[in-house]
Amino acid sequence: AKLKIAVDPTFQATVSIPLAGKAEPLQVGFVFKSMLRDELQTFVDKRSERTDEDTLNLIVHAWDFDEPVNAESIALLLQTYIGVAKPIVEKFLDEIAKARLGN
Repeated sequence: AKLKIAVDPTFQATVSIPLAGKAEPLQVGFVFKSMLRDELQTFVDKRSERTDEDTLNLIVHAWDFDEPVNAESIALLLQTYIGVAKPIVEKFLDEIAKARLGN
């Protein structure tokens, strides 16, 4: 099998979203947008300049929620699940790091 240098434009991962009053977190499938090294460095460097909504718009391509990914649904997600941006961004970065270590 031939190997390709270019990465796939997206990758999948499951994010554990803590729920108030629940012992088990909600497990949600996400499709994240891939980034090249320079893009990732800019993403990390400029994180403090962006809102959570802007950050999720940059990295989330699709998810297992019924609503499509768009600015309105991301805003609703952030309002509904307080602190949800942190586990989503951490999972995105963890998966990118795993991929980088494997290459």
